[in-house]
Amino acid sequence: VRELKDALQERDIQPADITWRGRSGFAFLRFTGPPEGCDEVLSKLNGLLLQDRPV
Repeated sequence: VRELKDALQERDIQPADITWRGRSGFAFLRFTGPPEGCDEVLSKLNGLLLQDRPV
């Protein structure tokens, strides 16, 4: 989970909550704020790699 948090911080992405399901290979990120901010978050997540795998 540390790698995910570091990658999000590097991209200036600040979720309100992270639910980590590492054994299953996924995580839920919860955000607060206006829905208009979704496009910006998705843009920042574009191309993100964790352990050399695309997110």
